[in-house]
Amino acid sequence: MSIKLAILGLLMESDSHPYELKQRMTEGSMSFYMKIQEGSLYYAIDQLRKDGHIEVCEVQKGCNRPDKTIYRITASGVELLKRSIDKEMEKPMSILKPICGVLTFSEYADPEKFQEKLKTHLIQTEQRLNHLKQLYNDALTTAPLSQLYVYRSSYEHCLIELHWIREVYEEAVKGQLGVKGNPYHWEPIP
Repeated sequence: MSIKLAILGLLMESDSHPYELKQRMTEGSMSFYMKIQEGSLYYAIDQLRKDGHIEVCEVQKGCNRPDKTIYRITASGVELLKRSIDKEMEKPMSILKPICGVLTFSEYADPEKFQEKLKTHLIQTEQRLNHLKQLYNDALTTAPLSQLYVYRSSYEHCLIELHWIREVYEEAVKGQLGVKGNPYHWEPIP
């Protein structure tokens, strides 16, 4: 998903300051399916404003802090959001896991460091799973069904990922990742 689509979608829900948008993206776990970088967020906001898709609705003056600029979506922003949603829905689904590229060549890695990195991935995946479970449970009574589907899908994918990374870690500890062939006699996938 593009950062512009996320900004426009969040502004449909409420007028916001860029920092609030970033917080909402983080709290909503959008970082699991899109890159959220502060520089690109501010750049995208500036581009959307220049193109007339969002506008300043309020500037809150601060005594000991910078002014806070609050943005809202415009009618052309609503149309851009609709077009962006259509465009995103045309993209094929992807399972991009950078670890798979590295795993392909794991037999050439330092075994101890590789196991340590896998253990870190395992711990992070467990933490992400707990976070996603909490998000879903917290949203059950307040979020629209579409958002619940996103949270549930993210949780279920993470659960499968946790199982997978656990298996890979255990095989790495046993020194089995470099074994050729099919040592467990896995059946072909029908």
